Amino acid sequence: MHKSSFGFRWMLCAIFLLLTSFSGPARAQESVPTYSSLVRQIKHPAELLDLFKPPSLPPRLYRLEGPDTLKAGEDGLFAALANVETATLPLRAQWDFGDGTTASSLHVRHRYTVPGTYTVTFRLTNRHGEATDRLVVTVVPAGAQAVSAAR
Repeated sequence: MHKSSFGFRWMLCAIFLLLTSFSGPARAQESVPTYSSLVRQIKHPAELLDLFKPPSLPPRLYRLEGPDTLKAGEDGLFAALANVETATLPLRAQWDFGDGTTASSLHVRHRYTVPGTYTVTFRLTNRHGEATDRLVVTVVPAGAQAVSAAR
């Protein structure tokens, strides 16, 4: 552990202990736990750092975006919109394009070479949960007219 990081953590612990040791005016009936009662429950100074940890949040998918129709050999752009700013890190993104290929990013390009209908599955996971969504892409022959409406 870096020496300055260790000193900073102890300084935070000392400030927290100083701030929480003042009990304030006495109250007849106190139903809310005081900082002093919380500090008494802490067995080791390192447990103070748990008070500053962000909440544990699973990933949440807002929507998938991608083409409904593509020509064979044409690149399609696929994007997943999710709570990446608030979910617990690390996050793992996984695309399955239904043709045996996969990718691992929130925004990807994919090219289908064989006409057909493919189910694209996106999965976003972290240690607190998983979010999955699907969309269907129709791939038409290269010479055909492809009408694409992004979902």
